[in-house]
Amino acid sequence: MHAAMTKKAIILRSSAAVLVATGLGLGCAAAAGGGATSEQQRIAALSASDVGLCFPSSITPPSAVNTEVLTGLLVAVRPAVMECLVSPQSRGAAQETTVNLKTTAGGGKLQHNISGPNLTPEGAVCVKEALDRHFAAVQGFAALAAAANPPVSGEAQVTHKAGVSPTVRLGENESSDVAGAVRLAQTTWCECYEPWKAAAPHPLNATLSSQGGMALTAKFEPAADPASQKVAECLSGKISDVKFTARSSQINVPYTFMFVHSGNAAPLTDVPPEVQIRQLDGVRTQRAARAVIALGGRMAAAQAYDALGKKYNAAPDSVPVEDLTKGCAALLATDDAWLETLNQQLEIDEQTLALVQQLKAKDAEWGRAEEASKNAVDVTKQDIETAKQMKTGDAGACPRDAK
Repeated sequence: MHAAMTKKAIILRSSAAVLVATGLGLGCAAAAGGGATSEQQRIAALSASDVGLCFPSSITPPSAVNTEVLTGLLVAVRPAVMECLVSPQSRGAAQETTVNLKTTAGGGKLQHNISGPNLTPEGAVCVKEALDRHFAAVQGFAALAAAANPPVSGEAQVTHKAGVSPTVRLGENESSDVAGAVRLAQTTWCECYEPWKAAAPHPLNATLSSQGGMALTAKFEPAADPASQKVAECLSGKISDVKFTARSSQINVPYTFMFVHSGNAAPLTDVPPEVQIRQLDGVRTQRAARAVIALGGRMAAAQAYDALGKKYNAAPDSVPVEDLTKGCAALLATDDAWLETLNQQLEIDEQTLALVQQLKAKDAEWGRAEEASKNAVDVTKQDIETAKQMKTGDAGACPRDAK
């Protein structure tokens, strides 16, 4: 009379693998800048910033905290961790930085452990602050975490590849340093992105200028729509606060403000393919996080029903059939919630595959990315079938009225 608990391994996959598979990065462009000679300087600081960090989607945790719930919450914070790693101050000399995250709840507290061989102390501080903000924003989570007994832990890993992941490099030349300083400041200007809170962002083209070491100014090209124009006007007022070291009497740097929005699934149609992939990756990360959290809810409900079933089997008169019916109905509801999140994840996987196939039709170099995208679709479909089988098994353990 109880549901069998089958704990499956949680494998966190990301459509960022599509970028890695092709070796495509977003971060380099040629632009004019410098002193009187207006020499051509390579800018190594252009990469999309995530508007979704300013407007994080709300997360409602299940009624109990377990490993899956903590893991899902750690997956959801990935965009903020990646933003920490944009800064060269957060990374060591290696091209790849892996951040290991472990969060433990119980004993009246929540503890984060952050490590990584190429993660600097400054980077660890940034990640810790991101985790603190993220978990504090989860409604009702503090009380659930404090009540966990025995303590439980969740783990996740975030990998940043310089030149593939959003990256700022400083010290290459003056123009690149100016662009890098602006890029690092972009995610602190959240009030400017209010018009895009529930909408797709658009790229904004501008020229950053300074004369005689004076504050930066930005002259924006006309925006594509009124909302984007408001964003540009707000950003124009922020640029003068950016700190940089002037080495030339005159600086003119063409700069594209590029954005993604991990909290909004609307497609980006006016950005390069790599940014479109990164947009899908950000949305996919959030949906994968919710799928793992939903699995945690299902595991908690199964455990509760399992305990109720054992109690009934030991002493039938001690457990009303009505309680069994309600307990199993609650379990089946969590099965449905888990399936819903997996189907939402599959939707993004299929969108990514469709985009990559369109790109491959024009450029065979996208072939490896197509393979990675197909694999992501297949694995998510397998997860959906597993979830359906688990629901069938749960229903078989229910009293007849609960099915």
